[in-house]
Amino acid sequence: MKSINIIVSNAAASKFYHLNSGDKQALMDQVDSLIFKAPAPATSIGLKIIAALLLTTTLLFSAPQPSRVNAKLIEAVCQVESNGRATAIGDGGKASGAFQFWQPTWQHTTQIRQRDGLPTTSYKEGSKDIKWSRLYAVSYLSWIEKYIRDRGVKYPTAGQIYMGYNWGVGNARKVKFDVSKSPATTQRAIRKIEAWLKK
Repeated sequence: MKSINIIVSNAAASKFYHLNSGDKQALMDQVDSLIFKAPAPATSIGLKIIAALLLTTTLLFSAPQPSRVNAKLIEAVCQVESNGRATAIGDGGKASGAFQFWQPTWQHTTQIRQRDGLPTTSYKEGSKDIKWSRLYAVSYLSWIEKYIRDRGVKYPTAGQIYMGYNWGVGNARKVKFDVSKSPATTQRAIRKIEAWLKK
């Protein structure tokens, strides 16, 4: 098989070298296919068509994956954690509000929101306020999703994200985000989340 050199930007080259081997091969196969199917580049128009095809392929591979953290997942977590009750208290008094935040988790999420330039509030005032706790849940679940992706799970499921929320990301990481290895109570909650998402 012959090889050719294609000049790309430093950013594109860096992106390519950070892909896993499977994605690299898939991208090379796409480029090969696009060049093979493109009109003969005897004119500048032909060259422009190839360039456009290559750009489209690169954009498809570099585009961020859609987030699983959407309004439906947020509502599912709210219902499974507390039946939507803003005044709920759980875990022996350690968890508060509709999303059952613990104070250390709230503080961690405050740091996430500060880093992202988002408004914050105290645990005492925010955990039992449905609007604040929903905003914090979005930030925390989004952070968990990124945490999982950064550790090699390209497409985290709603169950994996919720496992990190319910059981803790450290515990989830220890079992390589395998939902079947989480505690029975977490697995039951995940099944409820998944059932809610199917409604």
